[in-house]
Amino acid sequence: MNWPTAFLSFCMALTAFAVPASAADSESEPESERQRRFVFFSGVDISSISVFSWGGVDAPLFSPNRDVSGAIVRVMGGAGYYDYERIGAPDNRVMGTVSLGEVMAGWRHIGTAACITVLGGFAIEDHTLDVEDPTNPVQGTKSGAKVQAELFWRPTEKTQVDASVSYFTVHDSWRVRLAGGRTIWRGWVAGAEAEAFGNSESDQGRLGLFVSDIGWKRWSFKASAGVLHDREEFGAYGRLGTDMRF
Repeated sequence: MNWPTAFLSFCMALTAFAVPASAADSESEPESERQRRFVFFSGVDISSISVFSWGGVDAPLFSPNRDVSGAIVRVMGGAGYYDYERIGAPDNRVMGTVSLGEVMAGWRHIGTAACITVLGGFAIEDHTLDVEDPTNPVQGTKSGAKVQAELFWRPTEKTQVDASVSYFTVHDSWRVRLAGGRTIWRGWVAGAEAEAFGNSESDQGRLGLFVSDIGWKRWSFKASAGVLHDREEFGAYGRLGTDMRF
């Protein structure tokens, strides 16, 4: 077992979509709830061409209260597999496995209606193919720098916008996501999302719908599903994530 996979096993019970409560929300919470400083997150993404799961933790460095702006650290690991078409391979398909780990630090600014997070740090990623593919540069274990920025914004009491962008120097990997939703029932939020990501070998685009903020005790769940386009293939995806504060 390589170390990114071992790290994933340690994190696997954790959560996927961590957004702090607004200051207005925190005023109505008991003091014990506001002082739950850490967010464990995990999730799984299943598509017609890949499966990936992840887990990690967000931790403020100095603040005793999660709803105060300040420095944070994020540690995350993940693993999965994917396949793609390659003429000449068995069944004309190549299967790859991926495992990764990252440690980033940065600053989270929490305002009345918006939360902005900027992170930077170190990441490592391993790709292994089941057959040789000399045309694919995304192979082996490599490490490098990663930067990421996130926005959570409530333009009105019942609407929200979520956006993120990241870049990883290994394989020129990048990801952007934009989602918008509206509160529909018991605090649940429903809306639409658009996402694109890629590296030096391939790019993928997604369009889908989501339901988030499904609360149960200290857990919050999010589910999404939609269509994707990768290389010359069209397919579908589904994603489930959860986070817990402690």
